[in-house]
Amino acid sequence: GALKAAVHLVAARPIRVRGFNPMLAPKAPPTEIHVRLTWERPLDGLPVEYTLWQAPQDVKVTRIPRPAIRPVTVDLSLAATAAKAPVLTPVQPPKGGAAPAPTLIAPRASVLAAGEPAQGRIITTSALHTVAARLDNPLAAVLASSRKDMLANLEVQTGPGAFIPITTAPVTTESFVVVFPAEAAQYGGAAFYFQIQAHTREFGKRVDGPVSEAIEVRLPDIVAPPPPDPGTADLHETAGAIDVNLLWTQTPAKDLAGTFVERQAMDYKLVDGVPQATAPQGSPVKLTADPVTGLAFKDPAAPAGFQRYTFKAVDKTGNVSAAKGHLDILVPGEPVPQPPQGVVLNGDRISWQPAKNALGYSVWRSFTGREEDYDCISPLLPGSATSYDLPSLRKVHLRVVARSASGMHQVPSEAVLRP
Repeated sequence: GALKAAVHLVAARPIRVRGFNPMLAPKAPPTEIHVRLTWERPLDGLPVEYTLWQAPQDVKVTRIPRPAIRPVTVDLSLAATAAKAPVLTPVQPPKGGAAPAPTLIAPRASVLAAGEPAQGRIITTSALHTVAARLDNPLAAVLASSRKDMLANLEVQTGPGAFIPITTAPVTTESFVVVFPAEAAQYGGAAFYFQIQAHTREFGKRVDGPVSEAIEVRLPDIVAPPPPDPGTADLHETAGAIDVNLLWTQTPAKDLAGTFVERQAMDYKLVDGVPQATAPQGSPVKLTADPVTGLAFKDPAAPAGFQRYTFKAVDKTGNVSAAKGHLDILVPGEPVPQPPQGVVLNGDRISWQPAKNALGYSVWRSFTGREEDYDCISPLLPGSATSYDLPSLRKVHLRVVARSASGMHQVPSEAVLRP
């Protein structure tokens, strides 16, 4: 008789590394999907061996002669979001006895064209595009041709393609593990079909049993999209509050849903007047409940202090990437001074106009004009200062730096060259 089968899925996480305690090793993303097939033994008292067969999903698209207002039909399982566990759909053989190539009877659901009344489950045309792109099937080519074709009447039939044996030697137990690379189900999941055939021997001759009914296995998408690359973080004052404008870049992915933005408060210390992060304060805060679909985000009225922003990409299945780098910025809890203006040289004296919110100044020099070569050559000057007497130096780049009350925020002027 026909065999029955069950499917179990395991995501393989290779964590054992020679020379390291695997409990301390960082968690690696899943790299494989293991499908364990089990079935019942059909005969007692006789030796039995098995051959396993596998087929990919086959999608056929045909036009049907119906008025344009009729709904498009699509296999319900194609429109469903891939779950984190496989979906098992037995394929029933036709009545009248077992057959080596059973016919798939797939459930159907309506996809309504624009403007039609709701009938049952509605799947939008954008979702239909997603299904087509995910499966890389002929439906994609038809839908991409034009919007008119997209809304035309199509009949989509799914089922097993050509079965091929996947066991090089007979299987002698009632279970078998098929290993797929995680990429096999990337971009929304993938469907495969399996059949099992039993063999025994009678009077020295091999006897082949019938092929079992087909089992459809839907592999989940467990591959995260590529992580975003941090760009820039800028401060903008609005009605007395400080907004942080964030930018990043993203490698394209056809199932990308968007980006999650997180903010982590950090302790910091000043090193040569520049704040540097030390230890995190508490847990990070997720700023975006839903993925951001663009490449920019504004954190309005950001809390004062040293803030670290990280970015994680998420796909339409829900896989989230790791963060790649971060953006650090010191959000002021006091007014940020404006850069000094009107900086001029008069002999050995440099002078400038008072800068708004500046409660102190310092003078810096560089022999090359490069940012990393500037050194402070003055003591901390009071906020009332508008000039400083220079030492005897020639051919040097100079600039004046305005400081906030605490000195946490320093804003330089444009550089001037002393000949």
